[in-house]
Amino acid sequence: MIDLNINTNKLRECGQDIIQLEKEYVQLINELFNRIEQVPTVTEEWLGVSSLRYSKQVGTEKEPYLLYGQELKRIGDFLVQLADDTETIVNKTEGIQ
Repeated sequence: MIDLNINTNKLRECGQDIIQLEKEYVQLINELFNRIEQVPTVTEEWLGVSSLRYSKQVGTEKEPYLLYGQELKRIGDFLVQLADDTETIVNKTEGIQ
């Protein structure tokens, strides 16, 4: 028989930390891209056709950063679910031994 030592509390905590960090990451990404998009029209640090073109181009490059955030959340969710599933299995099998 194989003995496994799994700290499900720590596993769940790490998953929840990753989920929280993902939320903060997405917020920062949104703020960054919103700020850059506002440069030619709102904050006007850079004016002209080239600034409008750059701002528009940057907006199209946001998606990969958001996808990265989604993957972080998926990993966090997986760790939380793994902790829950592990506890469920252990609780069911404790009575068998």
